[in-house]
Amino acid sequence: MKQTVKLVIAVLITLVLAAVLTTALEYVGHEWTLVSMRQVSNNMGDQIAIRNEMRMWTVAWWTTLVLGIALILLVWTAMYGKSLKGLFAVIFAAMLLTGCSTQYAVVITPPNYAIVIDMNAPTNQETGNSFGNGELVNLTQVRITTHRCAVNSNDQCPDKMVAQVQGAPESRIYTIDPNTGTSGANQALCFEAQGINGCVDFSVSAIIDRQDARCYANKMGVHPVIEEDGQASRYNFVATPLSEALDTRVIQIAGAEFARATSDRSPLSLATEKFGLFEAMKEEIVAAVHDKTCITLTDLSINGGIEWSSPGVQETIDQATIVQNRLELAKKENEVAAIQAAGMVARTKVYSDAFGLDAAIRMAAIEKWDGSYMLPYFPPAATMNPSSPLTETVPVQ
Repeated sequence: MKQTVKLVIAVLITLVLAAVLTTALEYVGHEWTLVSMRQVSNNMGDQIAIRNEMRMWTVAWWTTLVLGIALILLVWTAMYGKSLKGLFAVIFAAMLLTGCSTQYAVVITPPNYAIVIDMNAPTNQETGNSFGNGELVNLTQVRITTHRCAVNSNDQCPDKMVAQVQGAPESRIYTIDPNTGTSGANQALCFEAQGINGCVDFSVSAIIDRQDARCYANKMGVHPVIEEDGQASRYNFVATPLSEALDTRVIQIAGAEFARATSDRSPLSLATEKFGLFEAMKEEIVAAVHDKTCITLTDLSINGGIEWSSPGVQETIDQATIVQNRLELAKKENEVAAIQAAGMVARTKVYSDAFGLDAAIRMAAIEKWDGSYMLPYFPPAATMNPSSPLTETVPVQ
């Protein structure tokens, strides 16, 4: 009976000390988190002082843990003296139940974003790989504790899963020529116009906004970080790089949207209207990309001319352009001729009013008009005598 009472008292004291120890560890961990958050908000300030403070709280956490365990050992030693078989049994049972735990720290490098899934929450037990439902946190380090997934298993299960999403912007240039542009392949913006395929150089700048980080991770996917031993991490993940998303999904979406607007247009009209058409399509392309990938396009444009799949198409466009230029030139020449004719009529009328019709005709015949406009000339009244003969200084041709 006395042994039973002693065991109950020892267990009760142990539970109280364990509760106090847990509370103390949570407090120290909370202070460590606050310092980590301050490191994010003050990442341009004194990082050495902040890191020293984080180390201090890390030491405090381990000191509190060791002190708590020492107090529990002291209680059992005082109750049972040198007979600690019961204590060893309790410790062994606790190790079997909880497993050997190990702590890790995942470092988040600004401006990247961190998404954390708490695997202890019941709602996350079955959806641990969906970071779209995780918590977007302001941390530069996330502490992970792993323990045995089961009593008879050596696999380590983490209490949290962390995924990092790129926060830095990216710019890409896609060209038809594989020797130019960002990528070494033909990743230009391709489309179809009345059954004829064409491609044009395309440049784009993009960023993942903070509020879209979880959406991006969910739609574009994440993959585990490969650890030093070559194994895939069970708690540290990284989202698909933005550059990779631009090279695959974004260029595909932009091409599909642009092709939708060009399918009914002729190659000849696109040769001159491609820039205006693309400007009109910009907002639709930006909206479609954000809706399907959660990526924000900050700038996009097409560059240069269109390269058609068939060389004959470009030859036809060149011939049509030459004909169009000739028509434009003939139109301008006709306009000039009309202005010249109108000028000649006006000048002849001036001469006719001043010297008579016969003299006006002879003056028009001998004058070498350069096509410039000349104001009507009215000689002084004293010299205007229609009946006087016109003195010719240039022979009539």
